[in-house]
Amino acid sequence: MSRPPRDRGGRGGAALAVRLTWPRPGTSIRVNGAVCQARSGRRSGGDVMVRMVQCAKLGQLLPGLEKPPFPDELGQRIYENISAEAWRQWQAQLTIMINHYGLNLLDPDTRDMLNQQMVEFLFGRDEAEMPEGWAPGNEKGGGAPSAKGGAPAPAKGGAPAPRK
Repeated sequence: MSRPPRDRGGRGGAALAVRLTWPRPGTSIRVNGAVCQARSGRRSGGDVMVRMVQCAKLGQLLPGLEKPPFPDELGQRIYENISAEAWRQWQAQLTIMINHYGLNLLDPDTRDMLNQQMVEFLFGRDEAEMPEGWAPGNEKGGGAPSAKGGAPAPAKGGAPAPRK
């Protein structure tokens, strides 16, 4: 049985040429047991593979996070079971909670409470509960009135609010 000739860097051997191509955008394939979906890359201009997860929050097969959000067991659990869309929803909910309650993220008790809320939001109940007294803002932004008080800002081009 003879061996095929080896490539010796252009010194007379046969060269084996292999062309690797990405699947078309939208095509699902398995990579190391995980379902991935090809899509057109936005940053690099080339095609990239998107890791798909069965999202525990949304109950659908959706693109997953690019990397674990935390370097611990909970971060790995989120990475394996939560979609990028559900993570964006959590970040929006987190922002509302921080702003509505004026939370101090340097306080360890606050961080523990937010971690509990995150686990409940991502893996627990179906619907997110909005903070008590919270109302969505108008198209210019803003939420419920501040607990700090104060007069509302005057409208553009309008006269300043009268002084008491």
